[in-house]
Amino acid sequence: MTYQRPGSFNNGKSSNGGDTIKVLIVDDSAFMRHVISRELTADPSISIVGTANNGLEAIEQAVSLHPDVITLDIEMPRMGGLEALPKILEKSKARVVMLSSVDGPNKANTVKALELGAVDFILKPSGSISPNLSSIHDTLINAVKRAYAAQVRKPFAQIQQSGGKTFTANTSAAAKSKQVGAPARKIVIIGSSTGGPQALTVLVPQLQIEQDIGFVIVQHMPAGFTASLSARLNDMSALQVREAAAGDIVHTGEALVAPGDYHLRFAPDTSGIKIELDQAPRVHGVRPSVDVAFFSAAETLAGRVYGVVLTGMGSDGASGAGAILAAQGWVLTQNESSCVIYGMPRSVVEAGFSTAVYSIQDMAGAIASHLHGVSTYSRKGA
Repeated sequence: MTYQRPGSFNNGKSSNGGDTIKVLIVDDSAFMRHVISRELTADPSISIVGTANNGLEAIEQAVSLHPDVITLDIEMPRMGGLEALPKILEKSKARVVMLSSVDGPNKANTVKALELGAVDFILKPSGSISPNLSSIHDTLINAVKRAYAAQVRKPFAQIQQSGGKTFTANTSAAAKSKQVGAPARKIVIIGSSTGGPQALTVLVPQLQIEQDIGFVIVQHMPAGFTASLSARLNDMSALQVREAAAGDIVHTGEALVAPGDYHLRFAPDTSGIKIELDQAPRVHGVRPSVDVAFFSAAETLAGRVYGVVLTGMGSDGASGAGAILAAQGWVLTQNESSCVIYGMPRSVVEAGFSTAVYSIQDMAGAIASHLHGVSTYSRKGA
């Protein structure tokens, strides 16, 4: 489903007859329910169909009110948002946007919610009670609209392929015994945005430890949350996954995650492929940017860099994908049916820079095949 903002509204209907985006607000604070409702209804394309003060009420109203989007608080009495989320996704077709503060365990819980199937999250600007929510008015509105445009899907952990294989976290002994090797000579850069944490929990646990290959992940996320994402992925994977730091050398057997609010670039170094971080202006409105990492790698590591573009809104990664192809690399893109938002992969495909397209379930095997030269392909438009 693709959302297009109607031109004008009257009595909850657009001028072309379309309904408004129906939102259910879930928060244990009556004040916050009021503030969130006030901010959202300032946009005529959004209507509030109900409110709930705990997860149990949220599940009931998700079933009875059929909202398009639910804003879901994490910490609530009786049943919190993290416990309610899987039940909401099981019983309704609503897309869920988490509302979170940066206090205590909420960073890790927010990452867990994204893994479980939440489309997006918003940080409350001043903790669990945020009277200044108007300061993120546009962020809140845009998150609801992005969620409305997202495909409705169960968490990837519940998805089964036709062959019956279920993708779950890798908790084997091999995943606990990390085998970080020598400095990598080549790198695979994986870029993602909306829906990325779900996709990464499928892809990263399946990645093989490859000779000479290191992995770098650029996921659009605010500062602080990429450390929690790295820890979650590390617990699932045979690769060592950690947040990148300036001066790091990329090694085989590991995946480095670009820290939130920092662009990640590469520099030649006698020790190997060196990571540089900076807070240069945002690109496509985001930092880190996939394009920044792609362009830097193509310039620094010609013939030794490959790209993967996963689910996400917008076109970040499309121009950089062209640079990787020009540097004798390849770029794989996630297919539409397995994306939460097809924007980023679509932009690469439409630009003619996608070497091949795969489902997220098949992407790890595709990466291995292309690294070993097994797959044959022709550049689209060549």
